[in-house]
Amino acid sequence: MTGISAAVLSCVLLAQPAAFDVASVKENASLSQEGFVRIQPGRFTATNLSLRFLLQYAFTLREQQLIGAPAWTSQPYDIAATYHGDADNQAVRAMLQRLLSDRFGLRAHYERRELPIYALSLERAGAIGPNLKRSSVDCAREAAACRGFANRWMIRSVGMTLATLALRLQPLVGRPVEDRTALAGTFDLDLKWGEPGPPETERAATAEEAAALITALRDQLGLRLESTRGPFDVVVIDAVSRPSPD
Repeated sequence: MTGISAAVLSCVLLAQPAAFDVASVKENASLSQEGFVRIQPGRFTATNLSLRFLLQYAFTLREQQLIGAPAWTSQPYDIAATYHGDADNQAVRAMLQRLLSDRFGLRAHYERRELPIYALSLERAGAIGPNLKRSSVDCAREAAACRGFANRWMIRSVGMTLATLALRLQPLVGRPVEDRTALAGTFDLDLKWGEPGPPETERAATAEEAAALITALRDQLGLRLESTRGPFDVVVIDAVSRPSPD
């Protein structure tokens, strides 16, 4: 991306030829804590989701990769849209990008920036913890046997890669997590670092929760979570406004 102007990048980012046939955009004032995206043949629905989340969804971004979104983008919206023909997930995201440009006046560009991340590595070379074991399940042949459960105080799984574990840790610690263990294959793991509480899955861990999680990773799985920095493509918001009426 280096050497390309922000104006050109804005065109690359938002000049999407595809568009929804019909789309409705409305503010959601329900005060509900539940929101979802649903993609069905010929139809895209987003219910009670903030514009900030929709931006991340449309461009496949982590929280830290969206730069410059104003505070009002925390307002939740409902979007109901239709389209003709077959469209995979990537095509639907492209149509959502077009909708954000047309209805919210979105203008943005890509940049490459160093962001705070966590690196997941082995605490001791060649050693893993008591609650991390090589899986005996062949997930390619026994997909139903490869299962997992995660919430704000535990992660349990059969047949999980450590790259997937890194992804599961990201919403808990509030930043990207990279797997640097160099351990291939799948594992059965049982990780617990707290007691049951409210299901606030979108909230990043407090300092105390993060410390407990880091300790549990070390003691139970033999893994280390270290703060560092890494290069990421980010989307920088140049302009965005409240949506035009239907």
